[in-house]
Amino acid sequence: MQENFLHQTQNKRPMTEPKPQEESSPPSKPRRRWVLWVIAGLLITATVVLVATPFVIRWGIEKALSDQGVPNAQVKDVDFNPFTGVLVIKAFRGNVQAKEQKLAAVQIQAQIDWFPLWRKNIYIPEIVLRDVDLHFQRDDDGNWTIGELNLPLEPAPDEKPEKDKADADRKEPWGFGIGQVVLDNVRIHYIDPKLIVDARVANARLGSLETWNPEQATPFDLDLIANQGRIRLEGETRPLSSHPGASARLRIDQLPIGWLQPLLEEHSVSQLNGNFDTDLQITMKTDQESTLPDFSVVGSIGLDSASLGHPQAAIGRLQLTWVGQTKVRLLPEAAPPEWSVSGDLSLVSESLQWTDREADRRTAGDLELTQRISARQNKEEFLEASLDGSLRLADLNYRDSQVSLKRGSLTWEGNVALEHNPQNPQPAIEAQGILAVPDFALDLIEAGYGIAQQKFTADIALKVPAEEA
Repeated sequence: MQENFLHQTQNKRPMTEPKPQEESSPPSKPRRRWVLWVIAGLLITATVVLVATPFVIRWGIEKALSDQGVPNAQVKDVDFNPFTGVLVIKAFRGNVQAKEQKLAAVQIQAQIDWFPLWRKNIYIPEIVLRDVDLHFQRDDDGNWTIGELNLPLEPAPDEKPEKDKADADRKEPWGFGIGQVVLDNVRIHYIDPKLIVDARVANARLGSLETWNPEQATPFDLDLIANQGRIRLEGETRPLSSHPGASARLRIDQLPIGWLQPLLEEHSVSQLNGNFDTDLQITMKTDQESTLPDFSVVGSIGLDSASLGHPQAAIGRLQLTWVGQTKVRLLPEAAPPEWSVSGDLSLVSESLQWTDREADRRTAGDLELTQRISARQNKEEFLEASLDGSLRLADLNYRDSQVSLKRGSLTWEGNVALEHNPQNPQPAIEAQGILAVPDFALDLIEAGYGIAQQKFTADIALKVPAEEA
């Protein structure tokens, strides 16, 4: 009895006793598969994009060139790494079927830094052009062709509505920066109706340039071979500064000047030869108040074995050397610039000829000039100039309808000073020196007699006052 009672008691449970919680069911297998499929799809898509991007870039370059009139353009290979931002274009050629390549490059490399984009700054750490051939051509109408790309004339700019201008001014502009631009073995061929220039950039580099750091100095250097002459330029500049400035050294070695002769044909220059040399230190600074630039050029300029042919004048075997300094200061309100020149000039020519066919005059001889030159002009256009040195004319021959001069020679050593006030029509001139005529033979044609071998030396002191208005 007792056991049955206990058994019945244990089997009876109170009505209010809570039921035990059921355990949560595990996630279903279809849901897990769906997540895996999404991840796999993203990985496959990313892989396809990474693999296809170089091919898309290659196709885009070839398609763009074809649309611009360069058929059969070819890019051998494109490497692009989106993680480092490096883009390399290899063996790029314009028209592969053309006999002469006018647009070609062995390698073009650029790098993009992605992080500055978050601050609305576009930054390219490096651009490299290596083994590039570029042909520039300009026709009589001013149309340009680069390689085989025809560039249309720039259309007149459309005036934007004032509202669009105001909106553009309110928007924060994007910044732009370049770490460096490097050119290595870039060949440039320029042709226009009058000029042909063949140049090769052996190497060139432009340093860091950033709009968000405008006061930063940008170094640059250039080593260029142009028409068999060498041009070297090195220095630094601040083009984005509130007060722009630049400083550079320019060296030119044995640059022929004959290629400039077609530019002078309209002035009847039929011959131009010689070699040009220079070593100059060039400085440009901006005035803090007027924001106008001041220029300074210090150094030497030389012209070697030069000759010029003209129907009225001919110059042969000319040697010219200048060593000195030139300064120019621009002034506001359209005022004339202030300038000054000082230095030493040496000029020697073994053959000078001048012919005036209308007046039947002919002059020929040799010239040797050595002068210390100093000149300056202020903003009121008041000019002061002085020449101190020597002048020698030898083997001087002159002839017209009345006089014939043979075997003449002349030497001057002294100083000539000039002052010119724009308010006076005639400048003040003062000269002092020694004039020597060691050899002289003069025939007076109409009079029928001549003077031969007359030698004399004279001390000259001349002063011509300014003529007042």
